[in-house]
Amino acid sequence: YHAEYYALSDPRDPHGPDSGNMRIVRGGSWVNENVSMLRCAYRHKVPPDTYAYSIGFRIVCP
Repeated sequence: YHAEYYALSDPRDPHGPDSGNMRIVRGGSWVNENVSMLRCAYRHKVPPDTYAYSIGFRIVCP
């Protein structure tokens, strides 16, 4: 993740890179001990085949 990557993109529908070998995970988990990682805005890169009980998805009902 690079904070300036999407700076020139449409904020409503930014386009990702054409290729790459990493994925972004967001937010924190109950297992994180580092307080800075608990923020919803936290980003971290991981290989696409990464899995862990602390990585998942959130369902939102408007």
